[in-house]
Order: sequence, then C-alpha cells, then structure tokens
Amino acid sequence: MGFEVDREIAPGRTDFASNLRKDQDGEITMAALILCFLLGCVAGLRSLTAPAVVCWAAHFGRLHLAGTRLAFMGHWPALIVFTLLAALELVGDKLPKTPARTGAVGMIARIVLGGLSGAALAAASGISLFLGTVAGS
Repeated sequence: MGFEVDREIAPGRTDFASNLRKDQDGEITMAALILCFLLGCVAGLRSLTAPAVVCWAAHFGRLHLAGTRLAFMGHWPALIVFTLLAALELVGDKLPKTPARTGAVGMIARIVLGGLSGAALAAASGISLFLGTVAGS
C-alpha cells in the first residue's frame, strides 16, 4: 500500500526536495556548530591542540579552507608549527614552574585559539564565521 504524491505545487510553495535541502542545511549547520563548540572544549584543555587538529583535518582534506582568510591553516608550515607547539605545550604543562592554567595569559590564549579553530571550521562548513568563533571560544 503506497500513496500518491501530488507533484503540482501551489504558487508560492516549495517542493519536498527544497524543504529537505533546507532541513539538511539546518542539520549541517547545527552539526558544524556542535563541532566548533567541541573544538572550543579541546582548546580549553590544551590551547594549541585545537588548531593542530584543524591543521591536520585540512591537511588530510577533511576541511577545505582554500579561498578563505584561514587558508594558511591548510598549509604544511602551519601544520608543523601548530603540531610542534601542541607537543611542547603538553610537555611544558608537566613542568613544575609552569604557571596556573587559570592565569590571564593562559585563559586569553585558550579563548583566542578556540575561536580561531571554530572560525576555521565555520569557514570550511560555509556557516557564519562569527557563530563559529563564538561557539569555539
């Protein structure tokens, strides 16, 4: 038992496929914002890990940053720099003379680098850079 779908569309109304595309775009936008938020959570734990993850994702072709202001994160020098800095941060945090994570410099770095990572993901996803930056912060 199936049903027939009326293919005629009333004036001013869209077809089912257009509505489906709108719904899919909404889901893609929400998924991208959730990923920006999760990158911000990662940056809250280790400030340089989130940009390193974005660089690796761009390097492997999962994020397409070409043609955006953040295209530099897709190039290999940024990949090397962020990866080395993330590894040095991991080692440096274990040293006894490391300042508190809740200090002003550490908090500002976490917020800025989380926002940068969120903005890169937003640019690759085609959503608002502002929303990606805020979600990543």
